[in-house]
Amino acid sequence: MSRCMMIVNPTSGREKAKYYKDDLYAQLQTMFDEVELRETRRSGDAVNWAKEASNNNYDAVFSMGGDGTLNETVNGLAQAGKEIKFGFVPLGTVNDLARALNIPLQPEDAIDMLRDCKLVKVDIGRVNDRYFVNTVAAGVMPEAVGSVSIEQKTRLGPMAYFLTGLKALQSRRTSLFKIESDEGTEVRRSPLIVAMLTSSVGSFNNIAPKAKVDDGTIWLAVFKEFNYLDVLKVIPEVLAGLPINSEYMTLTQIKYLIKIVECGSMNKAAEQLYVAQPSLTGAIKELERELGFSLFNRSGKGVSLTPDGVEFLMYAKEVYAGYETLMEKYGDGAKIKKKFGVSTQHYSFAIKAFVEMVKGFDTTEYEFAIRETQTRMVISDVANLRSEIGLLYMSDFNRKALMKLLSGSNISFNKLIDCDAFVYIWKGHPLAGEKSINFEQLKDYPCLSFEQGDNGSFYFAEEILTTNEYPRTIKANDRATMLNLMIGLNGYTLCSGIICEELNGDDYIAVPYEDKQNPNSVMEIGYIKKKGISLSQTGEEYIEHLKKYLGVVE
Repeated sequence: MSRCMMIVNPTSGREKAKYYKDDLYAQLQTMFDEVELRETRRSGDAVNWAKEASNNNYDAVFSMGGDGTLNETVNGLAQAGKEIKFGFVPLGTVNDLARALNIPLQPEDAIDMLRDCKLVKVDIGRVNDRYFVNTVAAGVMPEAVGSVSIEQKTRLGPMAYFLTGLKALQSRRTSLFKIESDEGTEVRRSPLIVAMLTSSVGSFNNIAPKAKVDDGTIWLAVFKEFNYLDVLKVIPEVLAGLPINSEYMTLTQIKYLIKIVECGSMNKAAEQLYVAQPSLTGAIKELERELGFSLFNRSGKGVSLTPDGVEFLMYAKEVYAGYETLMEKYGDGAKIKKKFGVSTQHYSFAIKAFVEMVKGFDTTEYEFAIRETQTRMVISDVANLRSEIGLLYMSDFNRKALMKLLSGSNISFNKLIDCDAFVYIWKGHPLAGEKSINFEQLKDYPCLSFEQGDNGSFYFAEEILTTNEYPRTIKANDRATMLNLMIGLNGYTLCSGIICEELNGDDYIAVPYEDKQNPNSVMEIGYIKKKGISLSQTGEEYIEHLKKYLGVVE
């Protein structure tokens, strides 16, 4: 009777195991007479169970989990010292051995592959009393990489290790290593050495392009002492999974990508970059080919990032920001300006806070941008990292719709203040002398609202109480026009009541709106930002100015 032990880490791969363990169990039942399922609860479980299976003459052990579960299972089998078949379904962040063996990284595909699986021999290495089948590193990076949190791995995947390791390498800390090989013994000073059994290291392919899982060779990479420029030169190649010193993804392509997102159009980006539009398009298509996924959705209205494109852009911006910093410090004298942008609904207090924030910085070193725009564009700008911060409001009416959209774009909403609804009018308006104004009093005057585009839903309206039936309405697309309509036509708009006379002038007043029973008459104003990305110093300063102006007490 054939027996198999199945070891599962239920928390691996964002808890994917609970969705796929039954499929793996069912497949193994077609291959063995008896399948025993074990689920890990603590560190060391997989080591002990794999050793137990080997010592008790099981025919095979299968694991489902990440690289940690794989490593523990391999160590248990190696410590037992008996020949036994081993298979695994990768669910981790890196999965280097799976990549080297061409095992699909999608669990359902890996399980399906077992129907026609074949035995292969793989090399195994040992460091002191520990065994490994992938990689062992020593130097500044292992300590840093070991500190990567589960949240970082979930959000960034393999890039979490890469970016953390990159920062560690910038410390310039080195160690002395004694290296014994077939070529003799030597002592090297290095920030990092990596011993490899596979060509994939940290999910990045071809770090050791000639390495094979069964060549009986440990490939050793000894990193020289390098500066930030050296790191930047190799980043695009590593990101693309290409052999070091290749001629593929370039900083120019990353620059093109960032500019296209900023402009929202290939044509506009080509104009600003002073390159031919076909050349720009060709560079992006080549980048997409190298990455293996599409960066943009293309339509007659322009381009927008795909979900993969949004994620890649975060990494690309960090890379390019490092390059700009380097060139500013060590380049040929041309200063590259830092960038900071805010997108907002039409709030004068947002402009006021921006003005005060800019006063605290040297504008020769920064490229600032403030965009009063449609609600949908506020969200889009933040989603595509065109702006670091967006400002908008929510109420009981639009909250569900907006939060769904924000969540889908990996954006968080951060509350600043609650405001009752006010009627915003000019001082010469017939109702200007009222202590409060109700809906019935407004029926003879045009209600003014900002245009939200051809496909603008009333969920995106930046004026409160859009569900009311207004007999007279006029739409405008900028604040100056809105103010002129207030004076010329005795128009009004419903707003937060937070006005800035410095920007709008002192000809306008805000009168309380008399409908306190309606829960939608309360505006919750806040800022949005990309999840997982900390605010820059500039962004933090801007938020502080906002809070100060709005009277936010923490």
